[in-house]
Amino acid sequence: MDKTLVIFEFEDEVDSFISQRSINELKDDNVYVLALMPETQAYLKQLNINFFNTGNLFGKEGHEQALLQSDKIYNFCEPFFQIEDELGIKDGYRISLLFYTRLIVHYILWLIEIIENACVRWDIKKIVSCCRDNRHIIEPFLSAKEGYASDVCTKIAKRFNIDCELFNGQKITQNLSLRKLRKFIKEVAVYVVYKIKIIFFVLLLKNKKVVLATSRSYNLGNVLDKLEEAFNNICVIYLSCGKRTYLSKLISSIYCEVVQLPSIVFPGKGRRFYKYLCSIISNLEASQGSKEIFSYRGITFRCLVVKRIREDIVPAICEIYFRCGYLDKFLKKCKPAMIISQMARDTDYNLGELAAKYKIPSLLISHGSHIPPENEYEMIEWKEHGLGLINTHYQYVAIQSPWVKAYLDKIPTRSISINTGPLLFARIDSDDNKKKQLRKKLVPGCEDKIILVYADTPRLRESLRFYVYQTVDEYINSLNSLIKILENRREFYLIVRLRPKHYLSKDDLKMLLIDSDCYSIHTEGGFEDYLSIADMLISYSSTTIEEALQNKVPVLLYDPEGKYCHIKDAQMIGSLSNNEIGSCYFVNNEENLIKTLEYFKVNRAKKIPDLRWDSHVFGESEKVNLASYFNEIFVPNN
Repeated sequence: MDKTLVIFEFEDEVDSFISQRSINELKDDNVYVLALMPETQAYLKQLNINFFNTGNLFGKEGHEQALLQSDKIYNFCEPFFQIEDELGIKDGYRISLLFYTRLIVHYILWLIEIIENACVRWDIKKIVSCCRDNRHIIEPFLSAKEGYASDVCTKIAKRFNIDCELFNGQKITQNLSLRKLRKFIKEVAVYVVYKIKIIFFVLLLKNKKVVLATSRSYNLGNVLDKLEEAFNNICVIYLSCGKRTYLSKLISSIYCEVVQLPSIVFPGKGRRFYKYLCSIISNLEASQGSKEIFSYRGITFRCLVVKRIREDIVPAICEIYFRCGYLDKFLKKCKPAMIISQMARDTDYNLGELAAKYKIPSLLISHGSHIPPENEYEMIEWKEHGLGLINTHYQYVAIQSPWVKAYLDKIPTRSISINTGPLLFARIDSDDNKKKQLRKKLVPGCEDKIILVYADTPRLRESLRFYVYQTVDEYINSLNSLIKILENRREFYLIVRLRPKHYLSKDDLKMLLIDSDCYSIHTEGGFEDYLSIADMLISYSSTTIEEALQNKVPVLLYDPEGKYCHIKDAQMIGSLSNNEIGSCYFVNNEENLIKTLEYFKVNRAKKIPDLRWDSHVFGESEKVNLASYFNEIFVPNN
């Protein structure tokens, strides 16, 4: 058999292959099985089938080159995505359209990079991939079971002049018409409740100062609770209920605390806006140079991107448009004294534009980590990242750390900056007795060891960001690298703090990590509990890094490839002094990881000098109290 690359994206594709061909084919020495998703990798491991993941097929150069091409595509598309509605909202639509387009572009660039590298590295003569049924897709993000590997494989095989065989995946059995009907009925219910709420709103909130907030997520609820404590005339209204069932969301919205925005609209108005968007996409597709710009490593993918924009992203932008119409009416009726959000994507971004239009004070408190970029790759990614989290139309922006301030020095915002210090970050209890009890509870039998907490935010598929974040496979590889080293250093114990995703469950992660009793995976409870017991936090790129530093918990930034350092003044092993322990370390390979852990073990009892925290934490004199700053807005009217 010629050297054959078999690509599995999802677990069900393995079953389809075996039923149509043979499991023995996958065990042939000339067959290289590439598993793109952790769930697939775990399943193959259960079946005792050898496989490769993508961690060593993307690499530093892949991150860099794919990001540069992504930026070219972004800049090419931006002039075409100039959209304005009858309310004067424009930037929100442009940014949303670019954001969702960028996600599908990143996914395709990632596929091209890893599949081409696999073909070259293993001298592949034939590619086998699954042809998926994507008819069920009706959302702007990549769906949980949406796949384009076969499309990319076909193009790569043609370029390399090698065979490409496609096998059929599972057919979608969902009744799409029924699915759409259910969605319509739900939206009608939301519309009815919304109309009732509008009618009675003025009466229900008489003599109250209304604060409109997007949600309570990411600790924003705690900030708003404190505002309500400071001013007894405040009533907070939320646009989202967080992670509740649909029915509980609807019931909640009957009461004053939540207002759900409908996305149902009269056909005529909706049709006009839809045609308007479609004409923009047609102009993009027909434009000179579009075919060349939507190419990477000799593979053209314009048709894939344009098709997805038309079928999935444009309807999502229309829903944002519909909701904004209802949001506009709501603002006119309730006349909020202030608007507060922890992010600005989609309707939340447009909310900032509407607030500016109606001169309503608005505050953005970002839940993300913002670090000043130091090279062109960081600049590309962090600049776009900031469009949804810090660089927006909101009148004010909270500055929670000196790093955010340094970020805005390089990527300025139109918003007025307020040095608040940490508002959304986790805060730990300083009581030593409570910490001891937590250790016994969370890591029984290991409470006397040096506790390392690994907390990171890997990205895959629907949220790929290059260079400044790890892919999921890089995340798994980094963890295995760490576990391998800790196995011989039993004075340490590792807690893997995981936020399970549909693409990475606790069970799948456990299956893919080295089997050892030097670590445990934890998904339950608040992050602040784990940070409280940590002697050190380990991460690559995550808000947890700043949360740790704000609470004066030392941080180790681990990137085995050495491409990215999240905190710019982090120390490396060569700069460490035995007389002084640092607050943040950067490690770029396994050898230096061993040295840094040994250094920390020997010196951890030493007090970290205050100056080591100065770049991470505002002094008390530098911070502004939020309630005091906005006092004039909330003082009762005479």
